Amino acid sequence: MPRIILPGWGVREAIDRYGGALLVLVALALAALPSTASTNDDLRLPPERILAARADSPGPVTFRHETHTDPSPGICLKCHPRPFSILGRKSAVTHALMEGGGACGICHDGRASFGASDPDACAVCHDMEGPPPGEGPP
Repeated sequence: MPRIILPGWGVREAIDRYGGALLVLVALALAALPSTASTNDDLRLPPERILAARADSPGPVTFRHETHTDPSPGICLKCHPRPFSILGRKSAVTHALMEGGGACGICHDGRASFGASDPDACAVCHDMEGPPPGEGPP
């Protein structure tokens, strides 16, 4: 019966001789580890953010991270740092921008999620009873 690691061999010699088998063993060992995927309960999500209504808006928009995350690793990387900086928006989000596939329209395109131009979905984002356009938090 052959010896797997001979006396005097180091890790390098073992990898040189049995590299493929070692890779398979490592892959199997990693697959057997418990999942480290986070859940929304594990995340410290920022508080909701209220975006003031513009003159042409039906009402302010309240953004909630809880409704925009899923319990998979790297969830923040889907949106941060692009298209949304964690430091805040530098320009206004408009329906024209979203309908062109920018800002919220990257996902709210009618395929990945409801469309930004779907008239039945206005109240999902907009608070129709919030402060009048131009008033409220920036």
